Amino acid sequence: MAAYTALQIIKKALQFAHVYGQGVTLPDSVSSESLDILNLVIKDMRLDGTPVWKIEDAVMFVEVGQTKYDLGSTSSDHATLSHVKTELAVAAILGAVTITVDSATGITDGDVIGVVLDNNTIHWTTVNGTPAGAVITLTAGLAAAAAIDNEVFAYTTLMGRPLRVRTGRLDEDGSESEIRFIPGKEYRRIPSKTYAGDPFQAFYDPQLTLGEVHLWPSPQTVSDRIRFEVAIEWTEFSLLTTTADFPDEVHLAMIWCLAEQLGPKHKINLERQAVLSAMAKEKKAGLRTAFDAGGWNP
Repeated sequence: MAAYTALQIIKKALQFAHVYGQGVTLPDSVSSESLDILNLVIKDMRLDGTPVWKIEDAVMFVEVGQTKYDLGSTSSDHATLSHVKTELAVAAILGAVTITVDSATGITDGDVIGVVLDNNTIHWTTVNGTPAGAVITLTAGLAAAAAIDNEVFAYTTLMGRPLRVRTGRLDEDGSESEIRFIPGKEYRRIPSKTYAGDPFQAFYDPQLTLGEVHLWPSPQTVSDRIRFEVAIEWTEFSLLTTTADFPDEVHLAMIWCLAEQLGPKHKINLERQAVLSAMAKEKKAGLRTAFDAGGWNP
């Protein structure tokens, strides 16, 4: 089944509420106000414990000695849901604005790109133009030399702020070891936050705009990466034509929950309102049960 648009969800909800029939063209004012209420319903479902997130695998790139990393679409740190990894095929000198890699497949103009330098830092810049074969032009020249076979990472977009993080792994060139996420109280009891080593514990604080990952011990090489399983909130509907980014199984629950909220606005009778409330409650409970079975307790 194709994902519903916001307008399709709104129309279905108004039909369930017995406000408008099938095939009716909604007044612009009704569509606009219903869109606002739909986005409020998503937030409300999150507050009452209904799992309104999608589960994704993410990767975070580290810096030597840095213990705190911000996660979100406006972060200055680097974490993404999808990236490309390659290596330098030719050594690059200080100030180089072009690099030659083993393969530029998947790397496009405007991507964020990071080159591991010989001084154990990552030079982050952007791709300036479509790669010419395996040759990539950088917006900013390298801050230090980079030897052949040094790693190169590229991605298109930063990940959004996770609502929560469940599992973590330290990726050391393909060899992974567990990172245990611990409560904030336990993390704060660690006496030396800057102790260097391979991270094996972490604390995640979702905050409001940028989530914060705190690693311990602090990383000692930029070649390591942190991989984790995250819950990313559903994208709000910016337009009536915006397509839902949640699973098909969630559509019905979303329609009933929206119908419940639209009922009082359109002064439906109490008997029908009771039906809407009962169905919304039932469908949200079903979502919680399904996510509980997968280990994602709301």
